[in-house]
Amino acid sequence: MINHTNFLNEQRLLEHRLTYGFYPQVINHPGEEKRILQQLSDSLLYKDLFSLESIKKPYLREKLIQALVLQLGSEVNYHELANTIGADKETIER
Repeated sequence: MINHTNFLNEQRLLEHRLTYGFYPQVINHPGEEKRILQQLSDSLLYKDLFSLESIKKPYLREKLIQALVLQLGSEVNYHELANTIGADKETIER
C-alpha cells in the first residue's frame, strides 16, 4: 500500500488495516468497513457453513462462527467449541 499512498499515511492507518484488512472494497469505501465485512462473511463464510448438513439450526452456526473467530490462530478443541455453543461434540466434528 505504501506504493499507492505513502509510508506515513500507511503507518497512521496500520491499526485500521489490521482490524479491517486490505479488501479493496474496505480500502475504497472508508466508513463502510463493518457493512462490507458483514456482506463478505454472509456471502462466503455462511455459504460454506450452510453446507454443513450436521448443523441444522442457524443460531448454532452463528454461535460457531463467533467461537471460531475468537480462536483464530489457536488449535481448535471440538469439545470446548461444543460447550461454548451449546451443541454436542459430534455435531461439531462432522
